[in-house]
Amino acid sequence: MLTATQAREAVHVLLLRRLQRVQEARAVILKGGVNLRLFHGSPRYSEDIDLDGVPGARLAIRSTIRGIFDDRDFARSLARLGLRGLDPGEGPNKDTETTFRYKFHVLGSGNQSYGTKVEVSFRERSETDPFEIATPPSDRVRRYLPEGDEIRIQRYGRPAAVRQKIEALAGRTRIEARDIFDIHVLLRDEDGGRPSLIEFLADSIDSSTLELARERALELEYPEYESLVVRFLEDDVRQEYRSQERWDHLRLSAASLVDAVLQRQEAVS
Repeated sequence: MLTATQAREAVHVLLLRRLQRVQEARAVILKGGVNLRLFHGSPRYSEDIDLDGVPGARLAIRSTIRGIFDDRDFARSLARLGLRGLDPGEGPNKDTETTFRYKFHVLGSGNQSYGTKVEVSFRERSETDPFEIATPPSDRVRRYLPEGDEIRIQRYGRPAAVRQKIEALAGRTRIEARDIFDIHVLLRDEDGGRPSLIEFLADSIDSSTLELARERALELEYPEYESLVVRFLEDDVRQEYRSQERWDHLRLSAASLVDAVLQRQEAVS
């Protein structure tokens, strides 16, 4: 039986499998926590799935997402995983030229129901953000897909993902501990690429945004991290991250990265 976090992830993976049919998998670009989970080995499950969409494919993307609620093949895929289906609610929560947002519920066994959200942005994206079409490691998706099946989807690479997380840390109305944790995940597999990452970030983020991100990284307290990050981690690593000391290390690591980017900007100005 799937846990609540696994049930949401199953739906995210099956949705990506469906979206890969739109414009030969080139209609959307995966970003955020699901990108980190599938392609960077993040131990943090994501409640929601976020994508950038190609404006010319907006109608096809909308139709594909709306279509999963009445699709028998999608329902059979859910049933194979022990899920009763999806509750679409009252329909999309936002449907404009720039944003398509749909909140719904995944129906588990008995009366269990797990909220999730898919959001597609059609706003102009940063042209400097590198992305690629890729297949996630099989151990990340195998349990959710029919045997021998796979997904191929466009997704942002590490430099773009770090930039997006720093800007989210600075720009959100409410500071989110997951942004700091996700920066940690992205930095742990850098494989000697720190100088090029810092150069990329220095060229793509303005100093005021960096300074605000550093300030916010250091002001978020442990209880919020524990309730909004630790409880969404895989069981076998949860204890490793459940301490004030570990949280302080994550915050300082994010602030240190930002400091290095600011120093780079000062050096070339």
